[in-house]
Amino acid sequence: MQRTERIANRLHDMWKGTTKAEWDFPSKPKRMRWATYQRLLDQYDELQNRWDIAMMSMVSRLGSRLKSG
Repeated sequence: MQRTERIANRLHDMWKGTTKAEWDFPSKPKRMRWATYQRLLDQYDELQNRWDIAMMSMVSRLGSRLKSG
């Protein structure tokens, strides 16, 4: 999750004064190349997916422990 925060913060910082709460993932800054923006977006999505899978796995394991206990 720290890597996703760093990616999002990098783009938010380029929008000077924009808060993170305004976007899930910020829009492309004017001077950033589309290829760079797409690469960052792909990395962000992949990391978010990994996080979601890890959380679902942990909840599933916790739920099975509660049922058996």
